[in-house]
Amino acid sequence: MRPLNVISNIVFFTGLILKFFHIHFNAIVMLLGLAGIIISLIIGSIKKIERSSLLLNLANFGWLVLIFVTVKFLPIQMPVLVISVLLTILTTIIIIRTEKSKRLWPLIISISIAFFFFFMPTHERYKLLSINWNYEIETDYITWDKYSWFLYQNGEFHEALEVSNNARSIANQLGDSDWEEFIDMHNKAIEERNWQKYR
Repeated sequence: MRPLNVISNIVFFTGLILKFFHIHFNAIVMLLGLAGIIISLIIGSIKKIERSSLLLNLANFGWLVLIFVTVKFLPIQMPVLVISVLLTILTTIIIIRTEKSKRLWPLIISISIAFFFFFMPTHERYKLLSINWNYEIETDYITWDKYSWFLYQNGEFHEALEVSNNARSIANQLGDSDWEEFIDMHNKAIEERNWQKYR
């Protein structure tokens, strides 16, 4: 079980690194890592391994799920956070009682990474994950357009309009008239302060 769990964690964080560079299929790699952890938990339950180990892996799984839904901007971040915190409290109590507190370090690392992304403003998080090291960014008008949405949501209206105009310019250069129209709708919504949803 332990080797599978370690490998699955490595796979998950590899997918997270790929996300920074906007490399395709990064989400699938992260999901494969999460699936591997689930399998290791099932195997551990069948083999009836130590309860503290199972809880530790389950709590860590919760924080990795939080990282995933946060970097993918999914709307279930708060419920996942609450569940992860409760699992962590239970796990910490049990492990401290068994005087094996050193085993909490991997969990602390996952918690730190999860909180780093969770508490970052969405527009800054999106820029970090999808703009800064995106190897396609000079032609990626879709990513620029979505970045304008996150800027708008955080009240950065002037910056949102500039980014949206940049997205439209790239779409125009690449001859994508459908996206030009779509971005024009967003431009108008930004100017009128009436952008209710991305799509």
